[in-house]
Amino acid sequence: MRAYSTYIPKDKNNPNKDHIIPAVFYEDAYSMKKGILKENKGKAGIYMLTNKLTGDIYVGQSKDLCKRFQKYFNLSYINSRKELIISRALIKYGYLNFSVTILEYCNESELDVKQQYYFDTLNPQYNIQKIAGGSSRGLTLSVETKAKISKALKGVYAGDKAY
Repeated sequence: MRAYSTYIPKDKNNPNKDHIIPAVFYEDAYSMKKGILKENKGKAGIYMLTNKLTGDIYVGQSKDLCKRFQKYFNLSYINSRKELIISRALIKYGYLNFSVTILEYCNESELDVKQQYYFDTLNPQYNIQKIAGGSSRGLTLSVETKAKISKALKGVYAGDKAY
């Protein structure tokens, strides 16, 4: 049985910053795949993928974390979603170089509020849109945002095209 994170105390070293105590941490997404899927079946929550080489993070939500992670572990699915920075990062760096953190298990009705909290607290680099519950499909990006994304993607490949 895993602990559920419901309380996030202030960081003692920096009283103005929250200290996050995750519900579960998986050091290696690749070797711990079976456990990640089994332990999160049917659970709703907020998760974080961390690039262990760059420190960049992605924060997501799902009403069934197991089903979401099954998609992440499916290379054909990842290849079909190359418009997402996290997909390109997983392809470039490999699953071995990512850890998975379940930041918090929660009710489906709380997902947007909880994810927004983590967006605001962690400022994830791999998330394009920083508004919880929104979809990036159909989103019109400003010239400034496009430039930031382009800069962030330098050296991250999508097919035969390098950004």
